[in-house]
Amino acid sequence: MTAYAIIQVNKSKVSIISHDDIYGLDAKFKSNLKAPDMILKYLPKVYNWHLRDMNLSPDLRVSMETFYPNYLKTGSPAVDGIIMIDTQVLVEILKVIGPVGVSGFGNYTAEIDKRCNCPQVFYELELFADVEGPVIFDNGVVIAAPENYGTRKSFIGPMMNSVLLNVMAQPKSKMGQLFTAGINLIKEKHIQTYFTKPEIQSAA
Repeated sequence: MTAYAIIQVNKSKVSIISHDDIYGLDAKFKSNLKAPDMILKYLPKVYNWHLRDMNLSPDLRVSMETFYPNYLKTGSPAVDGIIMIDTQVLVEILKVIGPVGVSGFGNYTAEIDKRCNCPQVFYELELFADVEGPVIFDNGVVIAAPENYGTRKSFIGPMMNSVLLNVMAQPKSKMGQLFTAGINLIKEKHIQTYFTKPEIQSAA
């Protein structure tokens, strides 16, 4: 897991309450859980089980039943559910609505970038997500981090705001395409949901 945001939905209005890099959340996680065998086997210098690595199971429910109780130990607010998305979600949205500008960061599009033969926004997101080297904390304060650590931390909120504003401003003629894209993304597991109450999960 790379980054997260806490959002509130009220009568179809979406508000971003807060957002952060997943390392910021880990800095608040004071428990020293021993890393499971599958982490110790392949990453022998990673002794503790961090929040960012608690999505080990391909079954989202299993992963979130581990992650969510530990997330609450950070003092973060309780939530009704967790929605997991990957970078393909943004690519498919941009295919429908076109390029999106993010203040202070630049313009993003689903057009193919020659640097990677992949969508330009995908390439740029990978650059933001690519933290090379450790992030070292001392009493919850970052004392050493890779160069792009702060950039990816500050990127998710503005990007989400820009995309939401652009989606809401689309003409009615685009709503069918956006709906179809959303359904396909769910079918292909690019969007997955975990809700704490079984009746809400069942409805979802």
